[in-house]
Amino acid sequence: MSWFFSSRQTAAPDATQDSAALAHCFQQWMRLKGFALPADRIRQQLVAMTSAGSSSATGVALARDLAVVLDEHTRFVSLKAPQQAALPLLTHHAEHGWLVITARTVEGLWRCTDASGTRHELVLQDSPCLHAIEDHGAEHDDIRSARGLMMAQIRGNWPVFLEAAGLSVVLAAVSIGVSFYSMHVYDRVIPNQGLQTLWVLTLGVALAIGLEWLLKLARAGLLEPRLKSLDVSISKALMSRLNAIRMDQRPGSIGTLASQIQSFESIRAILSTSTLFLLFDLPLALLFAAVIAAVGGPLMAVPAVVLFGMTLLTGLLRARRIARLTASNQTGANAKTGLLVEAIEGAEAIKGMGAAWRFEARWAGMSDANAVQSLALKHETDGAGYLAAGLQQVSYVALICTGAVLAVDGHITQGAIVACSILSGRVLAPMASIPGLLVQLGNAISSMKALDAIFRLETDNHDVARPLVPEHTDGDFVFDNVEFAYPGQKQGIRVGNLRVRSGEKVAILGTVGAGKSTLLALACGLTKPTTGTVYFGGVDQQQLHAGWRSEHMAYCPQHAWLFSGTLRDNLAFGLTDVSDEQIMRAAQRTGLLGLIAQHPMGLDRKLSEGGRGLSGGQRQLVMLTRLLLADRRHWLLDEPTASMDDGMEQATIAQLKSALKADTTLLLVTHRLSLLALVDRIIVMTPGGIVMDGPRDEVLARLRQRPDAPAAAAAAPSSATASAAASATAAATAPGAAPVAAPVATPVATPVASPAVEPAAAPAKPARYTVALPTVQRVAAVTTPVTVLPVTPPSAAPGAAPKTALAATTTAG
Repeated sequence: MSWFFSSRQTAAPDATQDSAALAHCFQQWMRLKGFALPADRIRQQLVAMTSAGSSSATGVALARDLAVVLDEHTRFVSLKAPQQAALPLLTHHAEHGWLVITARTVEGLWRCTDASGTRHELVLQDSPCLHAIEDHGAEHDDIRSARGLMMAQIRGNWPVFLEAAGLSVVLAAVSIGVSFYSMHVYDRVIPNQGLQTLWVLTLGVALAIGLEWLLKLARAGLLEPRLKSLDVSISKALMSRLNAIRMDQRPGSIGTLASQIQSFESIRAILSTSTLFLLFDLPLALLFAAVIAAVGGPLMAVPAVVLFGMTLLTGLLRARRIARLTASNQTGANAKTGLLVEAIEGAEAIKGMGAAWRFEARWAGMSDANAVQSLALKHETDGAGYLAAGLQQVSYVALICTGAVLAVDGHITQGAIVACSILSGRVLAPMASIPGLLVQLGNAISSMKALDAIFRLETDNHDVARPLVPEHTDGDFVFDNVEFAYPGQKQGIRVGNLRVRSGEKVAILGTVGAGKSTLLALACGLTKPTTGTVYFGGVDQQQLHAGWRSEHMAYCPQHAWLFSGTLRDNLAFGLTDVSDEQIMRAAQRTGLLGLIAQHPMGLDRKLSEGGRGLSGGQRQLVMLTRLLLADRRHWLLDEPTASMDDGMEQATIAQLKSALKADTTLLLVTHRLSLLALVDRIIVMTPGGIVMDGPRDEVLARLRQRPDAPAAAAAAPSSATASAAASATAAATAPGAAPVAAPVATPVATPVASPAVEPAAAPAKPARYTVALPTVQRVAAVTTPVTVLPVTPPSAAPGAAPKTALAATTTAG
């Protein structure tokens, strides 16, 4: 099948193995230091560094580059040789490869562990090592605001900015020399006809101008690389922060969020070299004023200083209004971007419903309002610019007039007047740029506020300084008195107590809006409960490193989303060690191989954003193939076959069943009865909570007992299931068996919510929704009766009898 693939460069086996060894040893070393990181996160960053060529280092230097990127709160120091006080250390040995140094023996040997776990005792003289020191003095809270992020980045580059400021002072001195040239020509050369002096002065000035040109190039060369590095660091931090925002914290408008992130361009403009040069020149205006006073006397400096102050004062008075108009203009631009993204993504629905006129009307209204705001901002900045230009001319006239009076009285010479006029231009030149600078500052302040709003959103491991990275991968999912509602909702889902044991295969059924998808998102930590706690392996989900969760939990959302790139890129998305052979084997199992074979580009087939060009079922096949490639321990699938036809679905179910291992945990949300062949336990939900929980066959049997649900009985997964259901029903109703409450309406027989059904005659002790954990955990014995949990609708009057119907209004989806 080699014709499916286009040629691509792959790393040499030794290089790949060395990278894998580095990732493993790096993780173990960081774990020993108390700075646990997921293995996938380390491998992904290592691949990104080596493939992009961002790091050409090798050995310990490469490990240090990797460490600096992965952990910004830790200081990493390269040691020339191992030191016992610095243990544990990371080193690279010529024979044994990457090693973690853990101890020193009494014989003076260093005890080390390699990537395979083999221990060695070696002599490591003059072996470079990497040492990690936690920076306890670092202000971690700075990361919680955009302003703190910017200041942290700028503080690290203060020496460079100081050097640039020093070069600006030298440039100012050169400019002063040019003005002195004019004064000497008028005062000495012309009256004395000293042409030789003129040639000497001209040569000196020419050298000074050349020096000024070189100093400007040096200043630009000094600042631009640092500004580029600063730009990249801040952009990376913003993207990292965006990816870390918890799903329930994300704003409703994707376009507005994207526009807020793009507002960083305004901050980048402030950090540009031209703006920084202007900021350097403003304080130097006072230096030029002092030189004017020294050359022509204090009176000559008065016009320039007074008008400099007036220009600066008018700029500051206009600054607040300009900032307000800038913020309003940026808010309108963000709203327009949000509407634009919404119109592009929903173009198919807009055309199908003939609603283009509504979007055009909204766009026209926003454009009109934005134009008014832009025009007001332009008038304000133009007015400030005109005033600054007028004051600059007034300053020149006042200086010449003052100089003429002083020259008539014999206090200064004509050359001094010329020199002072040149210097006054340097005093007032920055003033012409003040209106533009005020607009940039207004944009930057508004952008900073928008970014601060993003930084205030809670992240996956919010308020957890060092998330946990357990070594074990098995564990039970436990919901302890969990309630969750999205912002703006009064009622969400409620799960009193629920346990899904490691290795269980559980289906979650329920009416539309019952909260099935939300339950999956809570289980894998994508969202955080409003109240209560979700545990995995006895640990709060929010305490577990988000990267570790994604490394061991495979979550397939209801809507299969693909990304722009090749089919190969989407199949290996988030995976670092997947070969083409592995992709083809997984594709053959899921049936995706036919899609690859029918396209001339095979795995290099180009996909657009969202996977447009592929059907819904094909996109789900890509997601499930990725699931098999990831080989996670815990599967959380939300309607994985909703867009597939019957034949494709049956083939997919067969492959999923063969791929499921005995120790693989499966949480499956579905409306398809055929998928129930994958599970051994069913949970039934309504918007009020869990109403039924038990072994699959027993739950199906209870649902079939309802006389007005013929579809449920006809759609059993298999004859074996029906037999098991019959025996379970008989056991549940045998003499001495525990009483069971009346059955509830099936959530899978029809997509339409069933009407409420009054329960049958209540037993001596009616079933109650208890918060005790054993009530909802699965019992191994098949003969255990199904737990049916009554739910009282929120609108029921106090004291009303509970109902067990599945029908309810939609709340959390």
